Amino acid sequence: MKAEDMVMVIENRKGHETNSLLTFDDFIKQHIVPFANDKLEAVFMARELMDIRSRKIDSWADWYHSANQSFYARICANSQEISYFLCGTFNDDKNFRFDEDISSKECLEELRSRGMTTDGKHMVGQYSYQELGRDLAVGEILHNFNGCDYKLLERFSEHNLLLMDISSGQFLVGIDTRLYLRQPKFAPEKQEGEIGIEWGHGLYLSNMPSVIDFARLKREYSKPYQIEGRAFDIEIREILSRVENIKADTLGDAIDKAMEMYERSEVVLNADDYKGVDYIPVKHTQR
Repeated sequence: MKAEDMVMVIENRKGHETNSLLTFDDFIKQHIVPFANDKLEAVFMARELMDIRSRKIDSWADWYHSANQSFYARICANSQEISYFLCGTFNDDKNFRFDEDISSKECLEELRSRGMTTDGKHMVGQYSYQELGRDLAVGEILHNFNGCDYKLLERFSEHNLLLMDISSGQFLVGIDTRLYLRQPKFAPEKQEGEIGIEWGHGLYLSNMPSVIDFARLKREYSKPYQIEGRAFDIEIREILSRVENIKADTLGDAIDKAMEMYERSEVVLNADDYKGVDYIPVKHTQR
């Protein structure tokens, strides 16, 4: 089962929200058929959900079944969105709860196969990684395991890459970037893994090309990132994440404000923002 096959549902009863994950069929049975006046209305309600998915917008389909009961639903876009949903990113009620009893069995099994708990955290050591030797091509869209997609703009060296975040337009240099096949350790044997990139270090730049010295970056990062000696390096990456609501005219301005808030320590992530930990093998080229 893919993340894109799950329906995220938020039920609001008298201001208290309950989250659940459903297959599309279960969502139709639980939240459309019982409340539609006829088959035609049921078709229109289901189509509304599919239209939001096809248009790739961030809105939710909503239905009011009574004065004190409403439902919000959206088909999941990717695996990262599942984590956001389980952590309550989309909830107005911060005391929401996730109800396993009304969630689809298939969705709960998929969470377990991904090493995820219903509070959005990850079990320790839930993934295995296999490095892939394929050359990355300029212009290629690369998926990162942080849930973002990047366009490869230039290869400064074999593993030092100039990338652009597709969603925000921000430029960055991925230092010691590698391509991996990631597979959940708890998944059934037939389940396919996920291909994506990880970098040893990321140099995050502006989303305005005019203020970036690309020539200097090329000179600095044209040599492969190497270490002395023979060793096995395992990066232990603890994931802290928090969503801040920032008012701005453009997405770029909002990102700049977020960066400034973080650099000035106005936003300090702590243990309450813990989302999980990854263990990533870093393979270096020997001299």
